[in-house]
Amino acid sequence: MKTTILMILNFRLPLIALLFLAGSLFPSQGWSKTKSNVQLKQAIESRKAGEHWKAVDILFKLRDKHATHKRINLELVLNFIKLREYERAESVLLYIESLQLNELEQQKLEKLKQILVRKMRKPLSAHRWVFDVGASLGHDVVNSHFPVLIVEDYQFEDGSWLSDDLDDQLWEDAEFGDFEYTDGYDIVSRENETSRKESSYLSEFVNANYRYRPLDSLSWFEQPTFFIWDSDLSTEFRQIDDDKKSKYNRISADTSIYLLRVNHWLVEAGAKVSIHYNDGRRLLTDTRERIAITLPFHQHKFKFAVDFAQKHYQSALSYSNAKTTMPWFEYSYSLSDKLRASVGLRHKQLRANDAFLSYNNNTVFAALYYYPFTQLSAYISLNNYALTYKIDDPELVNWSKEDKTSFGAGVKYHFNDNVSLSLNGHYSKNTIELGFGEDDWRRIEASLTYRF
Repeated sequence: MKTTILMILNFRLPLIALLFLAGSLFPSQGWSKTKSNVQLKQAIESRKAGEHWKAVDILFKLRDKHATHKRINLELVLNFIKLREYERAESVLLYIESLQLNELEQQKLEKLKQILVRKMRKPLSAHRWVFDVGASLGHDVVNSHFPVLIVEDYQFEDGSWLSDDLDDQLWEDAEFGDFEYTDGYDIVSRENETSRKESSYLSEFVNANYRYRPLDSLSWFEQPTFFIWDSDLSTEFRQIDDDKKSKYNRISADTSIYLLRVNHWLVEAGAKVSIHYNDGRRLLTDTRERIAITLPFHQHKFKFAVDFAQKHYQSALSYSNAKTTMPWFEYSYSLSDKLRASVGLRHKQLRANDAFLSYNNNTVFAALYYYPFTQLSAYISLNNYALTYKIDDPELVNWSKEDKTSFGAGVKYHFNDNVSLSLNGHYSKNTIELGFGEDDWRRIEASLTYRF
Protein backbone atom coordinates (compact mmCIF):
# COMPACT_ATOMS: atom_id res chain seq x y z
CA MET A 1 0.00 0.00 0.00
CA LYS A 2 2.77 2.40 0.94
CA THR A 3 4.60 1.57 -2.26
CA THR A 4 1.47 2.29 -4.30
CA ILE A 5 0.99 5.72 -2.68
CA LEU A 6 4.62 6.64 -3.35
CA MET A 7 4.25 5.62 -7.00
CA ILE A 8 1.14 7.82 -7.34
CA LEU A 9 2.88 10.79 -5.70
CA ASN A 10 5.94 10.36 -7.89
CA PHE A 11 3.66 10.48 -10.92
CA ARG A 12 1.41 13.35 -9.75
CA LEU A 13 4.02 15.77 -8.33
CA PRO A 14 5.55 16.72 -11.71
CA LEU A 15 2.04 17.18 -13.09
CA ILE A 16 1.04 19.41 -10.14
CA ALA A 17 4.22 21.46 -10.56
CA LEU A 18 3.52 21.85 -14.28
CA LEU A 19 -0.04 23.00 -13.61
CA PHE A 20 1.21 25.51 -11.01
CA LEU A 21 3.78 26.89 -13.47
CA ALA A 22 1.16 27.20 -16.21
CA GLY A 23 -1.13 29.03 -13.81
CA SER A 24 1.59 31.53 -12.97
CA LEU A 25 2.44 32.14 -16.63
CA PHE A 26 -1.16 32.27 -17.88
CA PRO A 27 -3.35 33.71 -15.09
CA SER A 28 -7.04 33.16 -15.36
CA GLN A 29 -9.34 35.83 -16.74
CA GLY A 30 -11.02 36.05 -13.37
CA TRP A 31 -7.76 36.94 -11.65
CA SER A 32 -6.91 39.50 -14.37
CA LYS A 33 -10.37 41.02 -14.11
CA THR A 34 -10.05 41.29 -10.33
CA LYS A 35 -6.70 43.07 -10.69
CA SER A 36 -8.18 45.47 -13.27
CA ASN A 37 -11.06 46.27 -10.94
CA VAL A 38 -8.60 47.10 -8.17
CA GLN A 39 -6.66 49.41 -10.52
CA LEU A 40 -9.88 51.08 -11.66
CA LYS A 41 -10.82 51.77 -8.03
CA GLN A 42 -7.35 53.25 -7.49
CA ALA A 43 -7.88 55.56 -10.48
CA ILE A 44 -11.28 56.68 -9.15
CA GLU A 45 -9.80 57.38 -5.72
CA SER A 46 -6.94 59.34 -7.32
CA ARG A 47 -9.44 61.47 -9.26
CA LYS A 48 -11.45 62.21 -6.12
CA ALA A 49 -8.21 63.15 -4.33
CA GLY A 50 -7.33 65.61 -7.12
CA GLU A 51 -4.42 63.50 -8.43
CA HIS A 52 -5.69 63.61 -12.00
CA TRP A 53 -2.47 62.80 -13.86
CA LYS A 54 -1.92 59.78 -11.64
CA ALA A 55 -5.46 58.65 -12.46
CA VAL A 56 -4.85 59.19 -16.20
CA ASP A 57 -1.70 57.07 -16.05
CA ILE A 58 -3.57 54.16 -14.43
CA LEU A 59 -6.54 54.48 -16.76
CA PHE A 60 -4.50 54.43 -19.96
CA LYS A 61 -2.70 51.28 -18.84
CA LEU A 62 -6.11 49.73 -18.28
CA ARG A 63 -7.40 51.08 -21.59
CA ASP A 64 -4.60 49.34 -23.49
CA LYS A 65 -6.08 46.04 -22.23
CA HIS A 66 -9.77 47.00 -22.20
CA ALA A 67 -10.22 49.59 -24.96
CA THR A 68 -14.04 49.34 -25.02
CA HIS A 69 -14.54 49.43 -21.24
CA LYS A 70 -17.05 52.27 -20.76
CA ARG A 71 -16.21 53.23 -17.17
CA ILE A 72 -12.48 53.45 -17.94
CA ASN A 73 -13.18 55.79 -20.85
CA LEU A 74 -15.67 57.85 -18.84
CA GLU A 75 -13.11 58.29 -16.07
CA LEU A 76 -10.59 59.51 -18.64
CA VAL A 77 -13.06 62.14 -19.86
CA LEU A 78 -13.69 63.36 -16.31
CA ASN A 79 -9.97 63.66 -15.58
CA PHE A 80 -9.16 65.43 -18.85
CA ILE A 81 -11.93 67.97 -18.23
CA LYS A 82 -10.50 68.69 -14.78
CA LEU A 83 -7.04 69.10 -16.34
CA ARG A 84 -8.44 71.43 -19.05
CA GLU A 85 -7.22 68.97 -21.68
CA TYR A 86 -10.42 69.50 -23.61
CA GLU A 87 -9.22 68.19 -26.98
CA ARG A 88 -8.13 64.92 -25.41
CA ALA A 89 -11.39 64.70 -23.46
CA GLU A 90 -13.29 65.20 -26.71
CA SER A 91 -11.34 62.41 -28.42
CA VAL A 92 -12.24 59.88 -25.73
CA LEU A 93 -15.83 61.07 -25.44
CA LEU A 94 -16.48 60.69 -29.17
CA TYR A 95 -15.01 57.20 -28.99
CA ILE A 96 -17.47 56.32 -26.20
CA GLU A 97 -20.28 57.57 -28.43
CA SER A 98 -19.36 54.91 -31.01
CA LEU A 99 -19.90 52.11 -28.46
CA GLN A 100 -23.16 50.34 -27.67
CA LEU A 101 -24.76 52.25 -24.79
CA ASN A 102 -27.88 51.60 -22.76
CA GLU A 103 -30.31 54.38 -21.90
CA LEU A 104 -28.68 55.29 -18.57
CA GLU A 105 -25.19 55.35 -20.11
CA GLN A 106 -26.46 57.53 -22.94
CA GLN A 107 -27.89 60.02 -20.43
CA LYS A 108 -24.55 60.23 -18.60
CA LEU A 109 -22.77 60.73 -21.90
CA GLU A 110 -25.07 63.59 -22.89
CA LYS A 111 -24.39 65.35 -19.57
CA LEU A 112 -20.64 65.05 -20.17
CA LYS A 113 -21.07 66.41 -23.69
CA GLN A 114 -22.94 69.43 -22.35
CA ILE A 115 -20.14 70.14 -19.88
CA LEU A 116 -17.45 69.79 -22.54
CA VAL A 117 -19.31 71.95 -25.08
CA ARG A 118 -19.61 74.67 -22.45
CA LYS A 119 -15.90 74.42 -21.66
CA MET A 120 -14.71 74.33 -25.28
CA ARG A 121 -17.38 76.66 -26.68
CA LYS A 122 -17.55 74.38 -29.70
CA PRO A 123 -20.11 71.74 -30.69
CA LEU A 124 -19.20 68.05 -30.49
CA SER A 125 -20.13 66.08 -33.59
CA ALA A 126 -18.60 64.28 -36.54
CA HIS A 127 -19.15 67.42 -38.65
CA ARG A 128 -18.43 70.67 -36.83
CA TRP A 129 -18.77 74.25 -38.07
CA VAL A 130 -17.58 77.30 -36.14
CA PHE A 131 -17.90 80.92 -37.33
CA ASP A 132 -16.24 83.94 -35.72
CA VAL A 133 -16.73 87.58 -36.68
CA GLY A 134 -15.11 90.51 -34.96
CA ALA A 135 -13.28 93.79 -35.01
CA SER A 136 -9.94 94.99 -33.65
CA LEU A 137 -8.67 98.43 -32.76
CA GLY A 138 -4.92 98.89 -32.48
CA HIS A 139 -2.13 101.42 -32.20
CA ASP A 140 1.46 101.02 -33.46
CA VAL A 141 4.58 102.98 -32.56
CA VAL A 142 7.88 102.46 -34.41
CA ASN A 143 11.11 104.13 -33.26
CA SER A 144 14.17 103.90 -35.51
CA HIS A 145 17.69 104.83 -34.48
CA PHE A 146 20.32 104.97 -37.20
CA PRO A 147 23.79 106.51 -37.69
CA VAL A 148 24.44 109.50 -39.97
CA LEU A 149 28.02 109.95 -41.18
CA ILE A 150 29.23 113.54 -41.75
CA VAL A 151 31.82 113.43 -44.54
CA GLU A 152 34.15 115.94 -46.22
CA ASP A 153 34.67 115.50 -49.96
CA TYR A 154 38.01 116.18 -51.59
CA GLN A 155 39.43 116.01 -55.10
CA PHE A 156 43.01 115.89 -56.33
CA GLU A 157 44.81 115.42 -59.62
CA ASP A 158 45.84 111.90 -60.38
CA GLY A 159 49.63 111.85 -60.55
CA SER A 160 49.64 108.79 -62.78
CA TRP A 161 49.10 110.92 -65.88
CA LEU A 162 52.50 112.52 -65.21
CA SER A 163 54.33 109.19 -65.24
CA ASP A 164 57.13 108.61 -67.75
CA ASP A 165 55.16 106.31 -70.00
CA LEU A 166 52.50 108.99 -70.44
CA ASP A 167 54.92 111.88 -70.79
CA ASP A 168 54.68 111.85 -74.57
CA GLN A 169 50.95 112.43 -74.37
CA LEU A 170 51.23 115.18 -71.78
CA TRP A 171 50.78 118.12 -74.09
CA GLU A 172 48.18 116.35 -76.18
CA ASP A 173 46.11 115.63 -73.08
CA ALA A 174 46.61 119.17 -71.86
CA GLU A 175 45.50 120.57 -75.19
CA PHE A 176 42.21 118.72 -75.00
CA GLY A 177 41.81 119.41 -71.29
CA ASP A 178 41.82 115.71 -70.44
CA PHE A 179 42.95 115.94 -66.81
CA GLU A 180 42.19 113.02 -64.48
CA TYR A 181 41.01 113.49 -60.92
CA THR A 182 40.35 111.11 -58.03
CA ASP A 183 37.37 111.70 -55.77
CA GLY A 184 37.49 110.80 -52.09
CA TYR A 185 36.10 111.63 -48.68
CA ASP A 186 37.04 111.74 -45.04
CA ILE A 187 34.60 110.90 -42.25
CA VAL A 188 34.56 113.95 -40.03
CA SER A 189 31.95 112.85 -37.47
CA ARG A 190 29.16 110.35 -36.78
CA GLU A 191 25.78 111.29 -35.37
CA ASN A 192 22.76 109.23 -34.38
CA GLU A 193 19.36 110.17 -35.73
CA THR A 194 15.95 109.03 -34.50
CA SER A 195 12.66 108.81 -36.33
CA ARG A 196 9.26 107.99 -34.85
CA LYS A 197 6.13 106.83 -36.63
CA GLU A 198 2.73 106.29 -35.08
CA SER A 199 -0.41 104.89 -36.66
CA SER A 200 -3.74 103.47 -35.58
CA TYR A 201 -5.87 100.92 -37.37
CA LEU A 202 -9.32 99.40 -37.39
CA SER A 203 -9.72 95.89 -38.76
CA GLU A 204 -12.69 93.61 -39.32
CA PHE A 205 -12.28 89.85 -39.63
CA VAL A 206 -14.26 86.70 -40.37
CA ASN A 207 -13.03 83.20 -39.51
CA ALA A 208 -14.70 79.92 -40.47
CA ASN A 209 -13.64 76.48 -39.26
CA TYR A 210 -14.85 73.08 -40.42
CA ARG A 211 -13.78 69.83 -38.82
CA TYR A 212 -14.70 66.31 -39.86
CA ARG A 213 -14.04 63.48 -37.46
CA PRO A 214 -15.70 60.08 -37.98
CA LEU A 215 -16.94 58.54 -34.75
CA ASP A 216 -15.57 55.11 -35.64
CA SER A 217 -11.85 54.46 -35.38
CA LEU A 218 -9.75 53.33 -38.33
CA SER A 219 -9.80 49.58 -38.81
CA TRP A 220 -6.19 49.23 -39.99
CA PHE A 221 -4.69 49.96 -36.55
CA GLU A 222 -4.61 47.54 -33.62
CA GLN A 223 -5.43 50.27 -31.10
CA PRO A 224 -8.23 52.87 -31.58
CA THR A 225 -6.85 55.46 -34.03
CA PHE A 226 -8.91 58.31 -35.44
CA PHE A 227 -8.91 60.34 -38.63
CA ILE A 228 -9.46 64.12 -38.41
CA TRP A 229 -9.75 66.69 -41.18
CA ASP A 230 -9.61 70.33 -40.06
CA SER A 231 -9.89 73.39 -42.33
CA ASP A 232 -9.93 77.15 -41.76
CA LEU A 233 -10.88 80.06 -44.00
CA SER A 234 -10.31 83.62 -42.82
CA THR A 235 -10.23 87.15 -44.15
CA GLU A 236 -9.21 90.48 -42.65
CA PHE A 237 -9.70 94.04 -43.84
CA ARG A 238 -7.61 96.72 -42.13
CA GLN A 239 -7.83 100.50 -42.48
CA ILE A 240 -4.66 102.23 -41.30
CA ASP A 241 -4.79 105.80 -40.08
CA ASP A 242 -1.37 106.95 -41.32
CA ASP A 243 -0.14 109.60 -43.75
CA LYS A 244 -1.18 107.52 -46.76
CA LYS A 245 -4.47 106.23 -45.28
CA SER A 246 -3.37 102.75 -46.35
CA LYS A 247 -5.70 99.78 -46.67
CA TYR A 248 -4.64 96.20 -46.12
CA ASN A 249 -6.53 92.99 -46.88
CA ARG A 250 -5.67 89.33 -46.29
CA ILE A 251 -7.35 86.08 -47.36
CA SER A 252 -6.09 82.79 -45.87
CA ALA A 253 -7.01 79.13 -46.25
CA ASP A 254 -5.55 76.38 -44.08
CA THR A 255 -6.25 72.65 -44.14
CA SER A 256 -4.73 69.75 -42.18
CA ILE A 257 -5.18 66.00 -41.89
CA TYR A 258 -4.49 64.26 -38.58
CA LEU A 259 -4.12 60.69 -37.40
CA LEU A 260 -4.72 60.47 -33.66
CA ARG A 261 -4.12 57.73 -31.14
CA VAL A 262 -5.24 59.25 -27.86
CA ASN A 263 -2.41 59.79 -25.37
CA HIS A 264 0.12 58.17 -27.70
CA TRP A 265 0.72 60.28 -30.81
CA LEU A 266 -0.76 62.77 -33.26
CA VAL A 267 0.52 62.91 -36.85
CA GLU A 268 -0.22 66.04 -38.91
CA ALA A 269 0.11 66.92 -42.60
CA GLY A 270 -1.15 70.34 -43.64
CA ALA A 271 -0.98 73.21 -46.11
CA LYS A 272 -1.77 76.92 -45.95
CA VAL A 273 -2.01 79.76 -48.47
CA SER A 274 -2.36 83.49 -47.74
CA ILE A 275 -2.86 86.34 -50.22
CA HIS A 276 -2.01 89.88 -49.07
CA TYR A 277 -3.30 93.07 -50.68
CA ASN A 278 -2.17 96.65 -50.18
CA ASP A 279 -4.49 99.44 -51.34
CA GLY A 280 -6.39 96.96 -53.50
CA ARG A 281 -3.33 95.57 -55.29
CA ARG A 282 -1.96 92.10 -54.64
CA LEU A 283 1.34 92.44 -52.85
CA LEU A 284 2.29 88.94 -51.72
CA THR A 285 1.19 85.32 -51.91
CA ASP A 286 2.76 82.96 -49.43
CA THR A 287 2.23 79.23 -49.05
CA ARG A 288 3.29 76.75 -46.39
CA GLU A 289 3.33 72.96 -46.05
CA ARG A 290 3.83 71.24 -42.70
CA ILE A 291 4.64 67.76 -41.47
CA ALA A 292 4.52 67.24 -37.70
CA ILE A 293 4.19 64.67 -34.95
CA THR A 294 3.13 65.30 -31.35
CA LEU A 295 3.99 62.89 -28.55
CA PRO A 296 2.19 63.37 -25.20
CA PHE A 297 3.44 61.77 -22.00
CA HIS A 298 1.58 62.52 -18.77
CA GLN A 299 1.85 66.31 -18.31
CA HIS A 300 4.50 66.53 -21.03
CA LYS A 301 4.00 67.11 -24.72
CA PHE A 302 6.69 67.03 -27.43
CA LYS A 303 6.09 68.36 -30.93
CA PHE A 304 8.48 67.95 -33.87
CA ALA A 305 7.68 69.70 -37.16
CA VAL A 306 9.11 70.88 -40.47
CA ASP A 307 7.61 73.79 -42.45
CA PHE A 308 8.26 74.41 -46.15
CA ALA A 309 7.20 77.86 -47.34
CA GLN A 310 7.29 79.99 -50.48
CA LYS A 311 6.85 83.76 -50.92
CA HIS A 312 5.76 85.25 -54.26
CA TYR A 313 5.68 89.05 -54.53
CA GLN A 314 4.22 91.17 -57.31
CA SER A 315 6.46 91.42 -60.38
CA ALA A 316 8.12 94.69 -59.33
CA LEU A 317 9.35 92.98 -56.15
CA SER A 318 10.17 89.58 -57.63
CA TYR A 319 13.75 89.83 -56.36
CA SER A 320 12.28 89.22 -52.88
CA ASN A 321 10.65 85.92 -53.88
CA ALA A 322 11.95 83.26 -51.54
CA LYS A 323 11.77 79.65 -50.39
CA THR A 324 11.94 78.78 -46.72
CA THR A 325 12.70 75.59 -44.79
CA MET A 326 12.09 75.63 -41.04
CA PRO A 327 12.45 72.62 -38.73
CA TRP A 328 11.22 73.34 -35.21
CA PHE A 329 10.56 71.74 -31.86
CA GLU A 330 8.24 72.63 -28.98
CA TYR A 331 7.99 71.17 -25.50
CA SER A 332 5.05 71.97 -23.23
CA TYR A 333 4.38 71.01 -19.64
CA SER A 334 1.20 71.27 -17.58
CA LEU A 335 2.28 72.69 -14.24
CA SER A 336 -1.29 72.37 -12.96
CA ASP A 337 -4.84 72.40 -14.26
CA LYS A 338 -4.54 76.22 -14.48
CA LEU A 339 -0.97 76.75 -15.64
CA ARG A 340 0.94 75.52 -18.70
CA ALA A 341 4.43 76.39 -19.95
CA SER A 342 6.14 75.81 -23.30
CA VAL A 343 9.60 76.34 -24.80
CA GLY A 344 10.95 75.66 -28.26
CA LEU A 345 13.52 76.16 -31.00
CA ARG A 346 13.20 77.12 -34.67
CA HIS A 347 15.83 77.14 -37.40
CA LYS A 348 14.70 79.09 -40.46
CA GLN A 349 16.58 79.07 -43.77
CA LEU A 350 15.32 81.66 -46.26
CA ARG A 351 16.72 81.73 -49.79
CA ALA A 352 15.59 84.70 -51.89
CA ASN A 353 16.07 85.46 -55.58
CA ASP A 354 18.32 88.30 -54.47
CA ALA A 355 21.15 86.60 -52.58
CA PHE A 356 21.62 89.73 -50.45
CA LEU A 357 18.20 89.03 -48.87
CA SER A 358 18.92 85.38 -48.00
CA TYR A 359 19.50 84.54 -44.34
CA ASN A 360 19.44 81.95 -41.56
CA ASN A 361 17.45 82.70 -38.42
CA ASN A 362 17.65 80.79 -35.13
CA THR A 363 14.81 81.44 -32.69
CA VAL A 364 14.35 80.46 -29.06
CA PHE A 365 10.84 80.98 -27.70
CA ALA A 366 8.98 80.45 -24.45
CA ALA A 367 5.42 81.05 -23.26
CA LEU A 368 3.31 80.73 -20.13
CA TYR A 369 -0.47 80.20 -20.24
CA TYR A 370 -2.76 80.80 -17.28
CA TYR A 371 -6.42 79.77 -16.89
CA PRO A 372 -7.65 81.09 -13.52
CA PHE A 373 -11.25 80.16 -14.33
CA THR A 374 -13.38 79.15 -17.30
CA GLN A 375 -14.19 82.65 -18.54
CA LEU A 376 -10.65 84.04 -18.35
CA SER A 377 -7.31 83.10 -19.90
CA ALA A 378 -3.98 84.91 -20.14
CA TYR A 379 -0.52 84.42 -21.64
CA ILE A 380 2.96 85.90 -21.83
CA SER A 381 5.56 85.02 -24.47
CA LEU A 382 9.22 85.74 -25.17
CA ASN A 383 11.13 85.25 -28.43
CA ASN A 384 14.78 85.79 -29.28
CA TYR A 385 15.95 85.81 -32.91
CA ALA A 386 19.55 85.56 -34.13
CA LEU A 387 19.61 86.39 -37.85
CA THR A 388 22.66 85.97 -40.08
CA TYR A 389 22.61 87.00 -43.74
CA LYS A 390 24.02 84.58 -46.28
CA ILE A 391 26.35 87.23 -47.72
CA ASP A 392 28.62 88.56 -44.99
CA ASP A 393 31.55 89.94 -46.99
CA PRO A 394 32.38 93.37 -45.44
CA GLU A 395 33.39 94.62 -48.91
CA LEU A 396 29.84 93.97 -50.14
CA VAL A 397 27.60 94.67 -47.15
CA ASN A 398 27.72 96.96 -44.14
CA TRP A 399 26.45 94.31 -41.74
CA SER A 400 25.43 90.64 -41.75
CA LYS A 401 23.88 90.02 -38.33
CA GLU A 402 20.77 91.22 -36.52
CA ASP A 403 19.45 90.34 -33.08
CA LYS A 404 15.79 90.73 -32.20
CA THR A 405 13.89 90.20 -28.97
CA SER A 406 10.12 90.32 -28.75
CA PHE A 407 7.72 90.15 -25.83
CA GLY A 408 3.97 89.58 -25.90
CA ALA A 409 1.20 89.43 -23.34
CA GLY A 410 -2.55 89.11 -23.56
CA VAL A 411 -5.76 88.38 -21.72
CA LYS A 412 -9.10 87.09 -23.01
CA TYR A 413 -12.46 87.18 -21.26
CA HIS A 414 -15.61 85.32 -22.33
CA PHE A 415 -18.79 87.16 -21.37
CA ASN A 416 -20.82 84.13 -22.45
CA ASP A 417 -20.65 81.28 -24.96
CA ASN A 418 -20.73 83.72 -27.89
CA VAL A 419 -19.03 87.01 -26.98
CA SER A 420 -15.40 87.47 -25.96
CA LEU A 421 -13.05 90.42 -25.49
CA SER A 422 -9.27 90.22 -25.76
CA LEU A 423 -6.49 92.70 -25.06
CA ASN A 424 -2.98 92.08 -26.41
CA GLY A 425 0.31 93.93 -26.28
CA HIS A 426 3.57 93.38 -28.19
CA TYR A 427 7.04 94.87 -27.98
CA SER A 428 10.05 94.03 -30.12
CA LYS A 429 13.56 95.43 -30.44
CA ASN A 430 15.86 94.78 -33.39
CA THR A 431 19.58 95.59 -33.15
CA ILE A 432 21.91 95.67 -36.16
CA GLU A 433 25.56 94.83 -35.56
CA LEU A 434 28.38 97.38 -35.68
CA GLY A 435 26.04 100.12 -34.52
CA PHE A 436 24.26 100.42 -37.87
CA GLY A 437 20.82 100.84 -36.37
CA GLU A 438 18.22 99.88 -33.82
CA ASP A 439 14.45 99.66 -34.16
CA ASP A 440 11.72 99.05 -31.62
CA TRP A 441 8.08 98.35 -32.39
CA ARG A 442 5.16 98.54 -29.96
CA ARG A 443 1.56 97.54 -30.44
CA ILE A 444 -1.53 97.42 -28.28
CA GLU A 445 -4.72 95.88 -29.64
CA ALA A 446 -8.23 95.22 -28.38
CA SER A 447 -10.56 92.76 -30.14
CA LEU A 448 -14.23 91.93 -29.79
CA THR A 449 -15.36 88.57 -31.21
CA TYR A 450 -18.75 86.97 -31.68
CA ARG A 451 -18.98 83.20 -32.25
CA PHE A 452 -21.97 81.63 -34.00
